[in-house]
Amino acid sequence: MTDWSGYGTPGRGEPNASIPEIGDRRPETGDRRPETGDRIANDSRELYCRSHIKTTEAMRVGIVGSGNVGQALGCGFAARGHNVMLGSRTPRSAKIMAWIEETKETDGETTAGTFRAATQFGEVVVIATLWAGTENAIELAGPDNFSGKLVIDVTNPMDFSLGMPPFLTHGNSDSGAEQIQRWLPRARIVKAFNFVNSADMVDPEYRGGVPDMFVCGNDKKARNRVADICRDFGWERVTDIGDLKGARHLEALANFWVHLAHVRGSGVRQAFSLLTRSGQE
Repeated sequence: MTDWSGYGTPGRGEPNASIPEIGDRRPETGDRRPETGDRIANDSRELYCRSHIKTTEAMRVGIVGSGNVGQALGCGFAARGHNVMLGSRTPRSAKIMAWIEETKETDGETTAGTFRAATQFGEVVVIATLWAGTENAIELAGPDNFSGKLVIDVTNPMDFSLGMPPFLTHGNSDSGAEQIQRWLPRARIVKAFNFVNSADMVDPEYRGGVPDMFVCGNDKKARNRVADICRDFGWERVTDIGDLKGARHLEALANFWVHLAHVRGSGVRQAFSLLTRSGQE
């Protein structure tokens, strides 16, 4: 049974990982890890830090959040030739230096800096923070530094403070992604990657095949660009579910993902596929 203790709404400290990394609580030699923000196991890291033939034009990516989610997506971008800056409150920490060392053989350059530096660096910005720290991380990054940029939101507004199952802090009439859009009205927010384990965000491999990724956002071109990134990361089927109100469903899907892992007791290496009857699109 997965140990969900310690995943309550966080208090002080670096907002360095979003809830989907729940399943990445693995010891460095095993299936689960004991501490949020620890290094991802080497076998998984080597998988998604391998060099790949990129299908999207090389770009600069700033990542706000240096936990498992931020590191996993950062590896994915760097392995495809993009230059990545990992944003952290402690950019010179041993954890961050280890990540830079592990990614130095990728085709892209990897560096680390503050939240503000990473946001200024990126033409594309990823927000990969614990929800309780997201607003503060945005303030530290400087809201104006997001203006006009594509921002991929990987957060989940879940509260575990009352135990399992968690509840969505915004209910079903709002979402964390919509809240981020209100904080950053001049950014182009797209929700993606939030309902899958961090170790499976890049090059997903499951016994049943490659699952589906869903994206939503208010800007159609931004959604298309994120869909291209998802496909570049190995997600063969990407479904655009429309404007940012769709994040209410994707965040609820992440909540269900947590509940499913908890009640089944089978771990969190799980994802979802959209199936249709033969002859239907």
